[in-house]
Amino acid sequence: MNKNIIRACLLILTLATCLLIAGCGSSGDSESSELDLSAGITRTDNSETGEGTVKSDVFEVTLPNGASWDYEVVGPTEIRFFNKAAKEAELGGTLFTLEAFEPDDESYDMVPNAVVGEKDGKKIVAVFTSDVQYDIQDEAAAKEYLDVYDVVQTISDDASKSPLVLAE
Repeated sequence: MNKNIIRACLLILTLATCLLIAGCGSSGDSESSELDLSAGITRTDNSETGEGTVKSDVFEVTLPNGASWDYEVVGPTEIRFFNKAAKEAELGGTLFTLEAFEPDDESYDMVPNAVVGEKDGKKIVAVFTSDVQYDIQDEAAAKEYLDVYDVVQTISDDASKSPLVLAE
């Protein structure tokens, strides 16, 4: 299949997923919440283990291969974690998005997710991608993405195994 066609399909799927989440009551606007997921946010990388850690006043996430991924603050209630190479190649690259929702808002149930817990009266949810976010024809790039994505899939409300935990 033509690489441009694959890219176009991936872009359409990514945009459709984003519109679906945004249109179904995502709490991404700052007026609906005083909770700021990005408050006090910092990033550190461990040169010995290769892990990267992003920590804020609300959460902490530690993932392998820190050089391969990064994050962007979309808004006070939304932070997107992504694979750098796939994003630069305009393939999306999203690993997961951390979002804060109102307690009665369950719009995230339409996509793969894990409710991480509650903080300041909001549900904190890891929303996973539902489409391919990397170049499937580039084996090295695919492996790099999937190595981190496999760990992302273990995010849960069980702090003993989850790479993402809420601050106390």
